[in-house]
Amino acid sequence: MEGILNEIRVLDLTEGLAGAYCTMNLGDFGAEVIKVETPEGDCARARGPMKNGFSAVFAGVNRNKKSICVDYRTDEGRKQLLELAAKCDIVVENFAPGQMDKWGLGYKDVKAVNPGVIYASLTGYGQTGPLKDHPVDDMVVTAMSGMMDRTGRRGEAPMMPGVDFGCSYSGVVLLDGIAMALLNKLQTGEGTYLEVSMLDCLFYMLELFVMDYSINGAVTPKNGNQDTEVAPLGTFDAQDGYIAIAISSEGQWKKFCGLVGAEELAEDPRFVDNEARIKNLDALIPEIGKITGKWKKDELVALMGENKLAAGALKSVAELVDDAQIRATEMIVESNHPVMGDIRLVGSPMKFSLTPTQVNGMPAPTLGQHTAEVLKELGLAD
Repeated sequence: MEGILNEIRVLDLTEGLAGAYCTMNLGDFGAEVIKVETPEGDCARARGPMKNGFSAVFAGVNRNKKSICVDYRTDEGRKQLLELAAKCDIVVENFAPGQMDKWGLGYKDVKAVNPGVIYASLTGYGQTGPLKDHPVDDMVVTAMSGMMDRTGRRGEAPMMPGVDFGCSYSGVVLLDGIAMALLNKLQTGEGTYLEVSMLDCLFYMLELFVMDYSINGAVTPKNGNQDTEVAPLGTFDAQDGYIAIAISSEGQWKKFCGLVGAEELAEDPRFVDNEARIKNLDALIPEIGKITGKWKKDELVALMGENKLAAGALKSVAELVDDAQIRATEMIVESNHPVMGDIRLVGSPMKFSLTPTQVNGMPAPTLGQHTAEVLKELGLAD
């Protein structure tokens, strides 16, 4: 069955992770993604872990792409790339601001040979502003965005999140923008230039805290694994790990206390309503911990779920790859890579009834694997 973007051709000039998340999704949805690499190859190819000399990181975000090797930093390569761009619907790049213009491959250059092109740029800090030329790293941008200030225990130093939020989320936002640009082109026939920055994307996620500051002149301090507005809402010890519990109303609080045989907590003046529980959070947390510590995490989760109370066992990656729910929604896809052998890929969270994604359609390519094929197919080589 053909993908939703089956007739769309993408020129992928991205390196690393952020842009690759975007173009990977375009490929998953059926677009023909032509990944252009210089003779040195994408920097992600050198990033471990490795299997049989092939990068797992590169394989994870470069499926469903064709790799061609063109040194577009030379006059010959630039000419060839513009000829390629003239035959593509979308161009995606994530170089520093102004770099593509220096190479003669910026939006104006491509638009001159392809007036209807959608040209999408992803940068660290944006195309304007005092930081536009500042060096970029996911962790650095995360620190600068305010995300790290919201992460960690109360009174302790900020902490780095355990995942690359900046790369993955900005790639998905870029994908959203491209989808909007495709819709606009369908309606108007016009292409566009699209700009997304990692800093903007991460700051965008802090909207509730910005609203808090705008009306109160301050932001509630971070509080580790416990919420500062609703209680109990956080993680607690179980006999065999940790459990996350979210009680968001007074009815749920009374139901929870009754379920676990702690009716006295519901009547305790310190915990009688949410305002009181937040005020006495330091006293409440140990009391909840005493309760959860008597249970195995899955048993308490099951009991609460049966009674329409939100709870979940904290799980590791090792647990999740074989998790029944993750498997049921096809978020793990078994694959065989010609170099790496058997691997597991993360599936797509978007499910279309008539045009399913093709996560396992084409394995991540070796460097320049499709150069001759693509150039010949597009009439750019004999």
